Amino acid sequence: MRHLYPSIKPYQRHMLNVNDQHTLYLDESGNKDGIPILFLHGGPGRACDRHSRRYCDPNIYRIITWDQRGCGRSLPHGCLDNNTTADLISDIEQIRIHLKIGRWMLLGEGWGGTLSLNYALKYPDKVLALITSGLFLGTEQDVSWLYKNGLNCIFPDYWAQFIENIPEAYQAEPLPFYYDILMNQTNDLIKMAHAKAWGLWMTRCSTLRLNQTAIDDYQEAHRALATAKIAIHFAMHQFFMESNKIIDNMDSICHIPAILIHGRYDMQSTVNNSYSLAQKWSVAECQIVRDAGHSIIEPTIQDALVRATDTFANRFRSEFNLNSSS
Repeated sequence: MRHLYPSIKPYQRHMLNVNDQHTLYLDESGNKDGIPILFLHGGPGRACDRHSRRYCDPNIYRIITWDQRGCGRSLPHGCLDNNTTADLISDIEQIRIHLKIGRWMLLGEGWGGTLSLNYALKYPDKVLALITSGLFLGTEQDVSWLYKNGLNCIFPDYWAQFIENIPEAYQAEPLPFYYDILMNQTNDLIKMAHAKAWGLWMTRCSTLRLNQTAIDDYQEAHRALATAKIAIHFAMHQFFMESNKIIDNMDSICHIPAILIHGRYDMQSTVNNSYSLAQKWSVAECQIVRDAGHSIIEPTIQDALVRATDTFANRFRSEFNLNSSS
């Protein structure tokens, strides 16, 4: 089994002003002259961390990580204004231009994969290749599965705890209630309690085996509220996408090589998302990981991602004049 590459520190950090309100944190690591690859974190609402740059060979890749609007180290923290899918796609292109990159690869986990495909649909000539993990398509069915009818049947005990402190009238469809609490509640303690309840529901369902480290990470107070607010903001607005947008527009990107990695037991974003997309994408490979769920922290998902970036490193190294000893 392949493991993540050793930890490295960025050689450059940026705070990029993308409009009068939002400033994005991004950093670069690895080989300054290497194959450019952008890591897109999941969520919506999460952020990159020190592991985000460890999926690629730093001798071969110029690795770029960034925190999406309102996330992590980007400012203002937790901001929902002008924070839509279209805004994030625009940000990706502004990052490319700011870093003077011609064409690049995109590696997206979960929601990050959704963004990478949307970016490719708008800027297909800027994309060398795509790698996704636990792909989320943002359809009406995806939203219903997470927050209404689907995941609750797989984890009925966790679901019961998720809805136990909300009015009975909202228990069959709790998303609107959580949205109202997180956006309008003035009592910070009540708001934080519901943000943590949301995070607990999501993290418990994200791994094949319960991972306490992931749960604790979501429960950290500063992160919990912003993560929940941004995620529910997107979910309430159908992720600011037309349902089936990606599948219905595959013709424009079907020439771009891709590796779609998906855990067999991914309960948050079912394997059919990647599998059905690959059926319409002749140069895409769907890799179903037999003993994994959704989370990118699972060892077998990490193994598949490292192998995928190595595959594309071998494919594109000559284009960037990188010899085998680079």
